[in-house]
Amino acid sequence: MSDPTPEFLLPDKPLEDRKRDRLNYASFAQRLAHTISRRIPVDGLVIAIHGAWGMGKSTMVNFVEHSLMDLPETERPRIVRFNPWWFTGREDLTLQFFDYLLRGLDDGKLETEELRKSLADFAGLVSKLPVPYLKEAAQFAEGLLEPNRKDVQKLKADIVSKLSNQDRQMVVMIDDVDRLDKEEIRLLFGVIKGVADFPNICYLLAFDRQVVAQALTDVQSSNGEEYLAKIVQVPVPLPVPPRTTLDGLLEDSLLPLFKATPKELFDKERFQFFYSEGIRYFINTPRDILRLVNSVALFYRDMQGEVKCTDYVALKALNVFCPSVYEVVEKNKDMFAFLEEDRLEPGTRVDELKRFHKTWLDLVPEKDRTRVRRLVSVMFPKLAPVLEAIDIE
Repeated sequence: MSDPTPEFLLPDKPLEDRKRDRLNYASFAQRLAHTISRRIPVDGLVIAIHGAWGMGKSTMVNFVEHSLMDLPETERPRIVRFNPWWFTGREDLTLQFFDYLLRGLDDGKLETEELRKSLADFAGLVSKLPVPYLKEAAQFAEGLLEPNRKDVQKLKADIVSKLSNQDRQMVVMIDDVDRLDKEEIRLLFGVIKGVADFPNICYLLAFDRQVVAQALTDVQSSNGEEYLAKIVQVPVPLPVPPRTTLDGLLEDSLLPLFKATPKELFDKERFQFFYSEGIRYFINTPRDILRLVNSVALFYRDMQGEVKCTDYVALKALNVFCPSVYEVVEKNKDMFAFLEEDRLEPGTRVDELKRFHKTWLDLVPEKDRTRVRRLVSVMFPKLAPVLEAIDIE
C-alpha cells in the first residue's frame, strides 16, 4: 500500500543537522557553547534562551549540545538533557530531575559515587520520596515524614564541597519549560532555585519568557519577571531571523509544490503581490512557514490543474492564521465572490455588504484588522471598495 502522505509535507520537529540551518542558529550556538565551556563560574550558572513559540528554541538547544560535543575532551562538559514535559506531578518531576542529574555523574569513580549518594539523599529530603536510580536513597527515605531543614542544609553543603572538587563541569539542558502547566512551572523553577548555586554546573533553559513569567505571576500572586530575574543570571534572546530570510524560506518551501502547475494557473508576480500585501504579515517564525506549507501541500497536488495556486495559498493562509475569517468565507461565498457581470451600485446592495463585512471584521483582533482586510481585498478585488469603506477603528 502506497504512503498517502504528500511528499512535500514538512516534519514539525527541531533540527539536529547543522548543515540544514538557514537561520544562522548554528554559528550562534557555537559561540554560546564555547562561552559556556570556558566560563561556568565556581558557584554555578543559569542561562535561559528566550523565544516565542515556533522560533526554534529546541533547534538552538540541539545545536548548542552538538557544539559542546565538538569540543576537545579536556574542555567538554558532561551533558544532561532533561525534558520536564515528559513528567507530571510534583514528586515525579522533582525526582526525575535529580535522577537525570545523577545519571550525568555516572563515571564509575569512587568520589563520584559518594557525590551521587549525597545527591540522592538530598533529593529524598526535598521530595519526600525515594529516587529510583539509587537503592540506598530508597532505604534512606523509606521512613521519612518531614524533611529536616538542618539535614537539608548539611547535605547541600556536603554536595557543594564534593562538586567543587570535580574536575569536569556539567551542563544541564532543560527544554519545553513553557509546555508545563502553571503549577509545574513554579515547581521546576523552585527546584532549579534550590540547586542553581551548585558549583561547576550550568543550567541551560529554553522557554517563552512571557508565557513562563505570566504563569509564575498567576500561581504565586507575585511578579513573575522579578522571580525569573532572581534565578536566571544570563537571559539570551533567540536571534530574530531577518525578514528576508523568512521570505526566502517560505519561497523555497512553496515553489517546489507548483512545478507541475500549468503556467496559466501560476502567476509568480501575483503570488508576490498577495504575499507582500497580506500573507507576509502572518509569517513571523519558522513554524508559521511550516504550518502554511503543510496546509497547502496536503491537498494541492490533487488540485493543481483546477485552481489558481496564488488564490489557493491565500485561502490556506486565512485558514491557518485567521480560521474564523476562513469559516465566514466558506459559508458565505456569495458575499465575497461576484460574477464578472455583477455591479455593486450604491444603495441597498452595498449597504448590505458593508454591514455584513463589518460584522466579521469587528471580530478580528484589532492589531490584525488592517492586514486581514487588505488580504481579503486582494483576494476578492471587486469587494475591495466595500471593505476599504468600512471604519475598522
